[in-house]
Amino acid sequence: MQTASSIQVSRLVIADTNTSIPGNDDLKFLSIGIPSIGSGIVVFYGANGDICGIYLQKVATDLVSEHHQTINLVCDLSSDLPTIGNPTSIDPNPVIDDKKICFKASNGITQGIYAFDTATSEIGELATFPASENISSISAKNGMVAFQKSKAVNIADNGIWLIQKNNLTKLVVGDNSNTPVQILGNPMNPNNMLIGTSRPYLGDNQLIFVGKLQNAPTGNTEDALIVYNLAFKGLLSVLRKGDTLPSGNQVVGEHPFI
Repeated sequence: MQTASSIQVSRLVIADTNTSIPGNDDLKFLSIGIPSIGSGIVVFYGANGDICGIYLQKVATDLVSEHHQTINLVCDLSSDLPTIGNPTSIDPNPVIDDKKICFKASNGITQGIYAFDTATSEIGELATFPASENISSISAKNGMVAFQKSKAVNIADNGIWLIQKNNLTKLVVGDNSNTPVQILGNPMNPNNMLIGTSRPYLGDNQLIFVGKLQNAPTGNTEDALIVYNLAFKGLLSVLRKGDTLPSGNQVVGEHPFI
């Protein structure tokens, strides 16, 4: 007779509204953003009024008591960042890529994308842009960072950008580029054109984002979940309104991918 094995699960509070903000022991976190986790690290955005920043905590693999855990500062409004100096705002959506924490910050005139090295605690600059441009929250994987730009100073720069491993930053999928998109399960149809992008998510060798398709003969537009292959540079629509999900339900709604 087999007996059921038990799995011991340890719950560890990383931070809550009873947690003191590092460097400001008299203040507690009032708000905490969605955390990112990877490589034994949890990173999150925390704030109390004008005191705000990005913080990390290393998570041990064995069972340890809470007092052995230490929250460390990654960046706050007093940090001296390359190019912009002390930021006036920090994006609340940091991401982890191996041993680096990537995040956005701005001084109101210039905004930048930065990488905090958890091994050295040094912050490096990946790219900068005018603060007037809209830069989406970022995604990072395998030493690359992806984001979407809109309201660019040069309208031709609107679209999805990629910071490669050599820190070369380039536009990879442009808005209004009239690029044909293949519809999953059907041959390439030049009538299906990509005319809009959104925040991308990086996979091993691909970008995934919600794009806007336009049918060339009719001018009708629709949202679609799109995959862009970084090696072959092809755009593939994998899910659109009306498509059937594995559950048997259909994708519905005016903006089904929000």
